[in-house]
Amino acid sequence: MSGQHDDGRIRSLTFNCSMAGASCDVEDMTLETVKLTLIGTFLLFVFLTSTSLNSFVFLLFYKKFKSFTISNCFQLNLTACNCLTALIIIPFAFASLIYGEWIFGLVWCQVTGFVLNFVFAASTLTLVVISIDRYCAIVSPLHYRMKITRMRCYFMIGAVWVIAGIISIPPVVGWNKFEFRTHKMICTVKWDSDNKYDSYYNLFLVCICFALPLIVMVWVYSVIFRAAKLISQKTRRNSLVPRILEETSHSPIILDKRRRSSTAPILGRKFSVHKLGALLWYRDEWRTAVTSIIVFLTFIGCWLPYFTVIILETLLQSDHKVPPFVQTLSIALALASSAMDPLVYVFRSHKSRQELREILLRKHAASSESISKQYMTQEVYDPLKQRSSVQLLDEKCVPYFTRTVK
Repeated sequence: MSGQHDDGRIRSLTFNCSMAGASCDVEDMTLETVKLTLIGTFLLFVFLTSTSLNSFVFLLFYKKFKSFTISNCFQLNLTACNCLTALIIIPFAFASLIYGEWIFGLVWCQVTGFVLNFVFAASTLTLVVISIDRYCAIVSPLHYRMKITRMRCYFMIGAVWVIAGIISIPPVVGWNKFEFRTHKMICTVKWDSDNKYDSYYNLFLVCICFALPLIVMVWVYSVIFRAAKLISQKTRRNSLVPRILEETSHSPIILDKRRRSSTAPILGRKFSVHKLGALLWYRDEWRTAVTSIIVFLTFIGCWLPYFTVIILETLLQSDHKVPPFVQTLSIALALASSAMDPLVYVFRSHKSRQELREILLRKHAASSESISKQYMTQEVYDPLKQRSSVQLLDEKCVPYFTRTVK
């Protein structure tokens, strides 16, 4: 097995050097080994982070099932996509990276190729659904419950999986095909096919899974940001703080002590209330802007390299013109979305972090209490019953053992 390991690595490194048009010398082998180590470490980190964070999301939603909202349904659907990516795709990509070849058979290659397309499509479409849900909640909050009902929520989630399945089936039935590509670490669609009909499928996939979601998300989050900014401006315009400041700064009237003592606290309270309201709106506006930017940058950072490589290989009809490290990195970043999504869409919320902290602290407190009870449980000899009994001493008492000798 170790011999096959070494042969796979050597074949992979030799292939990388031949792609660069040079013979594999010691420096090239060292450089490729460093790249292999970096990508492998990155995949391992993504796997551990994704499984832990998405497990926490499931735990959080399980504990707050009674207060489960429609927005939580969309987030739970995204979490399911992330778990499929972490458990089905990443381990086999990591093994293929180490071996330098696909060792799991042709059938499993077709299965993982289909799952990869299926989960990636479902993930990007779910991000679109989440953006639409936020749009309705922020732009028209009074009509949100009428627009986003629970039945429509289930319909949208079902539509996401159906569309993802329709997008992923064509390579199985002959429109393009799944095959293992060394630098992509996993079985994927043959992006560099010289068949023009296969190229049409590649472009169709890019349009549905990347271009369309990108356009929708840019429009939705720009509208959300403008709406938050407009509401903030209206609030500041209607605030009494500027008028109070203007009246108090330009008024020449000098109040006596009695009037000053009675009106000053009122003006102070008004000023404090309106100043607090304005600060809250400033904060909400800033949080909305930051959230929109983070969501957009996360989507671009994770998915743009992946789909850019697809477009380049499709148009050039060759993967030799795209650097091998770029191909590997594009797949790694797409897989990293499974770890980024929980941070952006769930744990960035202060309420979600607080609820998870309470759950973990409650479990820690329960375990600590059980341990303390074990230490506080003492064996006391009862002379009347002539047998030992287990007695739980009160916390205020000093633990002790008693034994009476006749």
